[in-house]
Amino acid sequence: MSTSSDSDPAPAASSPGMDATESLVLSRMREFLDSFHLGALQRAAVQRFVQRRVADPANTKCDRVRKWLMACINRRPPMPSETAQVGCPEIIPLLKAQAVWDLSELPGDLESLITPDVVISLREELLRLRRRTGEGGRFQPYRSPSAVGSGPAASDAVGREATDTGHWNVLYLRLHTEDFSANRDACPVAADLLSRLERSYDHAFFSALSPGAHILKHHGPTNKKLRVHIPLVGVEGTRMRVGDSWIYPEEGVPYVFDDSFEHEVWHDGPATRIVLIFDIWHPELSTEEVSLLTTLRNSKLRFEKLQSQHDSSGDNFFSIIERSRRLLNANSDWWVAAPEDEEREDPSTATDLIITGRNCAIGAGGGSSSSACVSLPALRAGSRERDPLVSGRDRLGASAVPRVGASSGWDFRVSPSASAPVAASASSASGLAATVGGQGERQVPTGAIGFEGGGNVEDPSSASGPSPNCDNYFVLNASGSSTLSDNASVGPN
Repeated sequence: MSTSSDSDPAPAASSPGMDATESLVLSRMREFLDSFHLGALQRAAVQRFVQRRVADPANTKCDRVRKWLMACINRRPPMPSETAQVGCPEIIPLLKAQAVWDLSELPGDLESLITPDVVISLREELLRLRRRTGEGGRFQPYRSPSAVGSGPAASDAVGREATDTGHWNVLYLRLHTEDFSANRDACPVAADLLSRLERSYDHAFFSALSPGAHILKHHGPTNKKLRVHIPLVGVEGTRMRVGDSWIYPEEGVPYVFDDSFEHEVWHDGPATRIVLIFDIWHPELSTEEVSLLTTLRNSKLRFEKLQSQHDSSGDNFFSIIERSRRLLNANSDWWVAAPEDEEREDPSTATDLIITGRNCAIGAGGGSSSSACVSLPALRAGSRERDPLVSGRDRLGASAVPRVGASSGWDFRVSPSASAPVAASASSASGLAATVGGQGERQVPTGAIGFEGGGNVEDPSSASGPSPNCDNYFVLNASGSSTLSDNASVGPN
């Protein structure tokens, strides 16, 4: 929303010729603007927008905020159209009230963003967080102020619990005006997905429920957004009630609901359930309305954050969120992984590197004539049993998944897994065994592997270097550093 200096100033309380009704409306309008603590330029811009766009009955793009604004000015908060929304603090009128939505009903082509391969990448990224150390990527307990929460007071005196049994931990990725960039840095796949969302509400996090947890029934803060869940791990035994509707999540299958409806969650499974959650502006709000509502929301949040710094009780959202960051130690201390997830992220089989190739012969579709089956016991499937690396083969437990939003490029998991299948023989101390087409097996010096479209394995560390037609290769030495051809890149996991 523009904050140009030529915006109309806020009107005076009264002026000659103004009747009592007009004076009252202007007074109430000032009260409304005051409640959002807008700066001078923002206030002038909002006033101008209301006068020129919202107050114009012919502008149907602002029908919803017009009715909402009039209700606020008349001090008669809009009533929800559904009984299950009674108790939601903020209702924007005229918005479709539906407990459960289909992904296709949301703005943008979310189905093309949340593909099975993207879900696999999200799951693998999430599992690597379980044993991650350092600041970025650490979960924290979900807590709320006593004035809002209905759960019991937390035993550590930091806010209220949202559960009556079990625990609810979160890893914030976006939270409006708060800075969680370190968490996004630790989760590049999730961060990339979030950056591609249309009409993002700027609220996203990983949500973890311990076995036996029950999130008490509650309402979200507003009906002007919808919530998307992507179940990633530990989904067995989870059920969710939204109004009178029931959701039984399936791993990897996104679902959408309106959290202004009363809802609650039970998790009776044996492992920690974790989903990626993000919010989208309600699809029936126009771009103009989203712009206005975003300006009002962010201004109020900034003011409340400043106020929280002078709240000695610490019983407010901002103080509780900040104090909660330091309440949990390692994620592995509380995270109960399913056996299959333990195998995925066990240190003995953990990914050491992510290899990305632009024209890699071992990539799905790369080097279409390649019949190579390179037996790095290192290549491991993560969540898939089939081998997408070699067309027509099912010899290695390996995964290659497209980077989110990339038209080319694949991420290859590499890990020292003794349990992963091998093509012809196990690796030896002197090197890695490889079976290449009909050429049989040959030993390659440890850490030196090359791939070419014709299916030959080259030794790029040899005096002659790799074959000229070797599309991609990587060299790993004892220190873990790497040398790459022009078309490949390797980065630490």
